[in-house]
Amino acid sequence: MVLRNQLIDLLETDFLTRTVQKTVQRYVNRRAIPVRERQDVEMAVIEEFIKQKNQIVSTFQGKSQASTYCTAVINRMCCAVIRKEYRHWRATDHDLPQGLPETYSVSDDRTDHRLLIKLELSRLQNAFEHFRPVAPAMEVLLTLYFELRPQTNSFMAWSGFSDQQMEEWLVRIKNHSKTDRYRTIAALVSAVENKALKPDALRMRIYKYMDLLIEFLNQNDQSGHNRETLKLLFELRDTAQTETPDVGTQKRNRMVFLTLLPLMMLL
Repeated sequence: MVLRNQLIDLLETDFLTRTVQKTVQRYVNRRAIPVRERQDVEMAVIEEFIKQKNQIVSTFQGKSQASTYCTAVINRMCCAVIRKEYRHWRATDHDLPQGLPETYSVSDDRTDHRLLIKLELSRLQNAFEHFRPVAPAMEVLLTLYFELRPQTNSFMAWSGFSDQQMEEWLVRIKNHSKTDRYRTIAALVSAVENKALKPDALRMRIYKYMDLLIEFLNQNDQSGHNRETLKLLFELRDTAQTETPDVGTQKRNRMVFLTLLPLMMLL
């Protein structure tokens, strides 16, 4: 009862309005909500929260702070509005991401979160387009570094190799230990660029590519990526490009999804 009273006291302040405004603005920054719809979404979320206030208070068990609990509820309500209105907004607002790629299936209660993942994948693609001069090498080398298989079109466009040459290199890289992978990838880059590249120089280039992508994705406080979560995003992208991932891959990427999810939440 004491905990619920704390929650009620919190809602007697301007906490609800401030948190709704902050939450909606974050989604506006991510281009999930058009700027023109910001105030309407704020009002819709506030009205829904007030309508469900008694239920929200009664289900609070004190497992987290009252502010954290309310923020999670507000975030879910905001996601529900996005899911309901997104198709309409996209049809009338050319600034919203178009043609977001489908990802793997998740349970129905993750639908809101899946939308956020789609938006992040779309933003990753925008990052590659932004760094177009180095994007071919960036995409292939980071994919190899994260121990994933590069897209055939991307690899061939970057290397100029035939199908057979590409497969030979990928087999060599896959069959080596982590230390030898660096040497083999460095040899691959040397063959493509016709110059000698040492493993240490390759490592520095890869780290630079990661930092460029992270800086782009995190600009204007849109996300909170680091090198580890960038790898998770590449794994999600890899799954989205696989037409029929096996059960093991689906389970693995569901875990990846749940790991990446806190970046999208506003707790």
